[in-house]
Amino acid sequence: MATLLISGDFVNPHTDQFNIDNKLSNIIKSVDYAIINLEGAEYYDNNYNGIKQVSGTISKLSKLGFKMLLLANNHIADRGKDALQYTIQEINKNNLDYIGAGLSYNEAAKIKIKNIKGVKIAFINVCEAQEYGCFHTRKKEFGYYWLMDPDLEKRIHSLKKIVDKVIVLPHAGLEHYSIPLPEFRILYKRFCDAGADAVIASHPHVPQGLEYYNNSLIIYSLGNFFFQDPLWNKKQNQSYSVILNIETSNEITYDIVYHELIKDTIYYRNNNEINFNIEELSSLLESPKYETEVTRMVNESYDSLLNNLYKFALNGVNPNDNIMRKLKNICKYLLGKSFSDLNKTRRDDLLLHLVENETYRFLLYEKLDK
Repeated sequence: MATLLISGDFVNPHTDQFNIDNKLSNIIKSVDYAIINLEGAEYYDNNYNGIKQVSGTISKLSKLGFKMLLLANNHIADRGKDALQYTIQEINKNNLDYIGAGLSYNEAAKIKIKNIKGVKIAFINVCEAQEYGCFHTRKKEFGYYWLMDPDLEKRIHSLKKIVDKVIVLPHAGLEHYSIPLPEFRILYKRFCDAGADAVIASHPHVPQGLEYYNNSLIIYSLGNFFFQDPLWNKKQNQSYSVILNIETSNEITYDIVYHELIKDTIYYRNNNEINFNIEELSSLLESPKYETEVTRMVNESYDSLLNNLYKFALNGVNPNDNIMRKLKNICKYLLGKSFSDLNKTRRDDLLLHLVENETYRFLLYEKLDK
């Protein structure tokens, strides 16, 4: 039997030494193969205020026992081609595997096949369409493998004929909510129908539930592993990694590893020390309450996020706004139209992002297609 540990989002933006307590460190080193999502590029120039990894991050992850870095995420291309190239060089220098991004479509879409304890496993890493770096067209110079690539399900089906197990690792979903949108549940089940034995997702930054679908395991969000942001509440710094127990002929089973980030250190936690319940989150997926929670989530996120983004992109005025907000938006429109080509470029870029991003598109469907 092969054991794989998969951890969620990792960002090390400003600390030279992030730490993991001994119990969690020993768990990582005890499995046959450990995987983590590297959300953002490492570069020798640390003078950057966005999502990044400080110099030395990849080397530290290697020393902690991780063997594969997932690069298909919405921040891997933020710092440009040079930073992605440098990141890949550092990964190779530390003898680690990587998938999901590269300096060409073929590199980003490359499948990694590993023989682990006699089990032949194929790994695929994809990300929803974001503003920078998505290979929704194959002409880009660099970027990451797209969640909706037209050949993806066909490739999963073909891989299933030559390996024992196929594991798909998406980076997608509505952030900061504990349940997935229905469209992602449908999509991940399609991956399973194509031949995936497990779909293990990240990006929402908080834990979500899991389910089995036709003997395939789906985890909708592992949440964060190490992702520092003072604006986030405690819930977003408590999450889990998963250990997959894999045999050639049986369905994949799992063990949950809970952990919590406090300042610069990740601590192992027992299930009674955390403020979420995986069993409850998982049972909610099949409960009548799921639809109610989806409606609440959609209404809340549409009003607080999506509607405002569309207003900025289109210079629109919301009829629900009060008179002062309407006047402000009209002034912004007039100033933007008259004086600021840069503002128009930003608005056009945002509009494109809203149209092509799967989460925003699914959210719009859920809100309006009733």
